[in-house]
Amino acid sequence: MAQDLLFAPLEIGGCRSKNRVAALPLFTGYARPDGGVTPLLREHYWRLATSGAGLVVVANVAVAKDGRSSPRTLRIDDDRFIPELAGLAATIKHRGALACIQLNHAGRFAWTERPLLPAPLDAAHLDHDVAALKSFMHTFPFGERFRLTARFMQMRSKWHLSMTQVDRERAVNDFGQAARRAMAAGFDMLELHGATGYLLAQFLSASTNRPPGLWAGDFDTRAAFVRDVVSAVKDAVADGFPVGYRLLVQEWVPDGIDLEQALALARVLDKMGVAYFSVSAGTYNSMFNPAVLKLTRRPAYLLVNTRTLRQEVATPLIMGGRVSRPSIARRVLAEGGVDMVGLGRPLLTDPGWLEKARTGKRVTVCVDCMHCLKRVIQEKGLACARWPEIEIERVDLECALHVRMNTCLLFTSRESLATEPETVLLKLPEKEALKVRLVYAVPQGQAGEAFRDAAKTHWRRFREYWQIAGQRDDLLACVFKTADSQLNDRLVAEARKDGFGMLVLVDGHNVRRSEVLASKWREGVFISHRPNAHAKKVLAAVDLSPATHVLLRFVAFGFRGRPGYRFRFVHVLDGAAPAARRRWEKMLPISGWDADTPLELISPKPDGIAQTLLEEAAGQDIVIVGRRGMSRIKSLLLGSVSRRILRGVSDATVVIVS
Repeated sequence: MAQDLLFAPLEIGGCRSKNRVAALPLFTGYARPDGGVTPLLREHYWRLATSGAGLVVVANVAVAKDGRSSPRTLRIDDDRFIPELAGLAATIKHRGALACIQLNHAGRFAWTERPLLPAPLDAAHLDHDVAALKSFMHTFPFGERFRLTARFMQMRSKWHLSMTQVDRERAVNDFGQAARRAMAAGFDMLELHGATGYLLAQFLSASTNRPPGLWAGDFDTRAAFVRDVVSAVKDAVADGFPVGYRLLVQEWVPDGIDLEQALALARVLDKMGVAYFSVSAGTYNSMFNPAVLKLTRRPAYLLVNTRTLRQEVATPLIMGGRVSRPSIARRVLAEGGVDMVGLGRPLLTDPGWLEKARTGKRVTVCVDCMHCLKRVIQEKGLACARWPEIEIERVDLECALHVRMNTCLLFTSRESLATEPETVLLKLPEKEALKVRLVYAVPQGQAGEAFRDAAKTHWRRFREYWQIAGQRDDLLACVFKTADSQLNDRLVAEARKDGFGMLVLVDGHNVRRSEVLASKWREGVFISHRPNAHAKKVLAAVDLSPATHVLLRFVAFGFRGRPGYRFRFVHVLDGAAPAARRRWEKMLPISGWDADTPLELISPKPDGIAQTLLEEAAGQDIVIVGRRGMSRIKSLLLGSVSRRILRGVSDATVVIVS
């Protein structure tokens, strides 16, 4: 019997892949806000490696902080990221796959105030950009279009300055240092991201690298940056360490990269010893164009371009592009010209794709609905529309949780400085690197100096506790703010911008400030903390909305496992009791609680839900409530349960989870 080429081994860059299937890089949005690895991210790549793919590529890892394509992008711009990335590489290799890491700089698409781009963008291609944007926006609900359009226009408004020579040199060096770290983390190989319209492609394209940019000109001039990056990367790693390249063969924009230019670059990189080319087409400025969408929905739509590339280079070629079924993959390999097939969305849709290919079972096919891509653009975690609803909910929960656990502590009085660190931090994370910022609100006038001196002593005591607990110094910081009328607005704006999701007012007896901050902090966790060294009794009021998922995980993170804590979960009925029970039982496994965790169902009192909960809160040390996320206007009209809890609970810490 002839060997099945799909499962035939392959030598690539001096490494041996057990088969001809590569798990292509798909951006997940699962990283921590500081660029670190989360359990959800580890699980994602464990699944890809477990699927049986011979090569697994970790997607879109930023070589610079200002090169991230999203606030939830993995980073490799500092040595502190090496241990976590090493764990990720080991996870992949443990399942028998080659571990590859894709290095990227997002260039003009970066999440930063001053993005790097080779030349300022003028209005020459504005019509094309707007047309592509319009086609894309029609795929979203009407209410979402305005927000995304405003975001795009804000991004485009930053594209008026070109990189300097210093910027260029720094970017080249960033790639080199990132390559050194990738090798130190134990990856088998790395891939440079030269596609999707990111920085490497921006330099090569005459659409984005045009006069008066310093590096505009003919092909050789525009390609110099790519050559310099490849040279820096190869100089930074050991001889023979494989360096692949994600090659854009069609940009599909005016003056953009076409097949002829892609072939010319491939010939250059082939001579420089690139280990493989992973073929790609389309950028954010073209992939939603109706004509491009029609083309890219054809099975194996990159095959003709890939075979043309094979005539020019001997380097191994990886080809994706709608290889949705095993029959297509086998045909592509059998006809020659392609060394590996790349599966991105097919493996996301059906992690059992390879096993089903081996046994002849029917695979679950990606229907090209763009649900996964739209979630990423909306800054939600990667998920497939064909997944069970419970899995999508779990992704939403995990992605929300990592932002919400970064903690900002506000101290506004001398009394608040007497609070012990262990009582206000709940439970220090053991494996997750989460940020903590202490904000000291310094009173104006003569009282300010005495408060500042006391705050400095408090800060030293807090740091000692942090270090004894074995936490990273770079994740703890303090700032001093003047306690003026703008303090609340400044605090909330800065905390949001810097990726904090939990705001703790340590002086919780200041009810007025608690109400004001809670009203402004509408996404995340707000805590009005009342010191109580013996706090053990926890009342958690759940409304069984999606906020309950986050509430349950918050309780598990902050309290479960600490000795002596007693939990009461209560739900004020607003419908049938059996339906509430079913919803609760469904939520428990998603949120990491045992299936037999009890829920008390309470009938509402005549005075309403808030008064019912206030009566239940009597004698409790900590009261936790969820907030559905009503608009401020609706909250004012209907009344806010959480606001009434803040006012009515005088001797307990109040936690509001949105």
